[in-house]
Amino acid sequence: MAENTKPNITIIQIILFLFVFILFVIIGISIEDKNLKISYFLVVSLILFTLFNCYLTIAYYKDLRNVGGQPGERGLKGESGFTGDSGVCTFSEKCGINDCESKVLNESKQYSADKIDLIGEPCYTNSTIENCKTQEHINIANDVKNLNRIRIEKCNNSKLNWEDLKEKLFPPL
Repeated sequence: MAENTKPNITIIQIILFLFVFILFVIIGISIEDKNLKISYFLVVSLILFTLFNCYLTIAYYKDLRNVGGQPGERGLKGESGFTGDSGVCTFSEKCGINDCESKVLNESKQYSADKIDLIGEPCYTNSTIENCKTQEHINIANDVKNLNRIRIEKCNNSKLNWEDLKEKLFPPL
């Protein structure tokens, strides 16, 4: 916060205020009627009070308009807004994740380790009848490979970072 937020009244401003006050007093002394003189001084005092109040209001506003207040407690979380249009990547020539294929394949080997153990590593890498024991093993290997192709395509088109995308592509079992 600001060190000194109170407006400083300068000597010139005090002299100006006293000059106006003395001017009104001189005018008031020249009034002969006692009732009119009392009314005049009441009106003048109200006018001077109002002008002084306006001056202080403006001075405090100028000093405090850019000063922040104390932060309050966090409010209740509101509803999510509408999803906007997908943005355009402007910071680099290639947006998204670099080297998607190797990242997806490495993560898939860990994620599908039980299936790869069942069919065997040679069947997984080259799913032919010579490398696989049964047609069912070939089908499992092809299913994992097709799923990996879809994951690689999603990875290449994603604007998420790898950690966030990995949670979507490989949900916990």
